[in-house]
Amino acid sequence: MTNVELLAKRANIFEQMKAINAAATKENRNLNSEEQVSFDKANADIVELNAQIKRNETLDVMERELTQTRGSLVDPLKGKSATILSPDDPQAQELYRSAWIQHVRSGFLDNRMFRDLNTTTPADGGYTVPVVILNKIKTELQRLSFVRKAGASVISTNVRTSIPFSNVPTLTWEAEKGSYGGGSDADPTIGTFPAQPRKITGVQTISEELLFDSAVNIEAYVSDLFSKGAALAFENAYVNGAGSGSNQPKGFVADATATAVASTSTVTGPEIKAAFYALPAQYRMSPSCAWFASDKFIGLAAGLFLNQIQQDFKYATAPGEPDTLFGKPIYSSGAITETWTNDALVATVLDVSQYQIVDFNAYTAIIRLAEQSAITGQIKVLGRFATDGKLLFPDAGRTIKLAHS
Repeated sequence: MTNVELLAKRANIFEQMKAINAAATKENRNLNSEEQVSFDKANADIVELNAQIKRNETLDVMERELTQTRGSLVDPLKGKSATILSPDDPQAQELYRSAWIQHVRSGFLDNRMFRDLNTTTPADGGYTVPVVILNKIKTELQRLSFVRKAGASVISTNVRTSIPFSNVPTLTWEAEKGSYGGGSDADPTIGTFPAQPRKITGVQTISEELLFDSAVNIEAYVSDLFSKGAALAFENAYVNGAGSGSNQPKGFVADATATAVASTSTVTGPEIKAAFYALPAQYRMSPSCAWFASDKFIGLAAGLFLNQIQQDFKYATAPGEPDTLFGKPIYSSGAITETWTNDALVATVLDVSQYQIVDFNAYTAIIRLAEQSAITGQIKVLGRFATDGKLLFPDAGRTIKLAHS
């Protein structure tokens, strides 16, 4: 029996015990021998049911742990959680964090914590960011990235990682004694996403006075500075990145199924609706289904659908929330052009959970470049991040493009 059934049975027995006791109480007497036997048996039954419920709960916990998808939880390099590090991990130590802050402020290198960060020469190095600061950066990336916020699948790792994926196989109803699969194989199509670090860097000049000012929270200032820049760059790449050969992740626009409209300069309401309903139902009905579009498209959609009885377009009702189109959030993306000419991409709708993002934690670093601007009393700080991304199934997305000519 399930715990729901066991709990219902226990509740019923408890009501029986209450009724026995209430009858005796009403008559101002103790339980008679027959009532006492019934009461004791019910109490014993409840003890046994409690034991069964406890056993089921234990088994449920064990089953969840054994069937947990380890790819999203385990760091392939260390064989442990990529987000919840053990207390003895060097980068999770307060000593490491203090050494990193001291390095950024003054250039001092604590040899106990120093690690080489240059993959080609051993002369220069520094620190990968401490875990507490890495978590702050990830929080900002999540807050500022609409693709992540809309439900993209994200894993963290330290090494190049191949992610297998497959379509859903077609199953067959069988007659008694019939051949499995109707006598034919229905193997799923299996693919692999060989994620690799797509590195993005930026350099920020900071005055020595600011670095040495003890009143300035330098870790918050530097991490906030770079995380905002990285979030914007990541967001544009996840939407419209060119992928292999461009040093960028491959955006979902590149792989989504294209839908062309009739005009070279605008799109009509029926064409927008047709593109949306061309998305297969399993993706269209997903809670992670969302639109990404230019502001021009969002304004057009509002004008076309806002005043309809069914209100296919709705403005957001709270700050920070997106508008919705056909019940799905619609996000403004700087990666989608506002200039509508031949072949221009104007919008995309997709099941964002089918877009796989891979973050490479070991490549995330903030390094002090002490010599480059020393003569001016300034310090250059390098921020480095690495990520990759891919839409696993082209049919999970639809793009709307203007006509060729």
